[in-house]
Amino acid sequence: VLDEIGKIQSFKKASSLILWDPYYCDGSVKCHMASLGFTNMIHENQDFYKLIKEDRIPKHDVFMTNPPYSEDHIDQLLKYLDSTVKHSGKD
Repeated sequence: VLDEIGKIQSFKKASSLILWDPYYCDGSVKCHMASLGFTNMIHENQDFYKLIKEDRIPKHDVFMTNPPYSEDHIDQLLKYLDSTVKHSGKD
């Protein structure tokens, strides 16, 4: 999938895409993606919801995550994603 996104953004090789996974957990995602050649990964132990509230979302090409299924994480994630689509003007 990332290779196809890289093709769509013809100015970038897939390996140069900036990936963002806001749900840190144990931080292993960044190492795993680097082992696959994706070294531009934003995956830091930060409060995702605080970043949203403070409008400090990092610049990224691809949002990818496997959020926790506990509490209301899924609902909050879907609200964020919905707001970004509406904000971008793409439906």
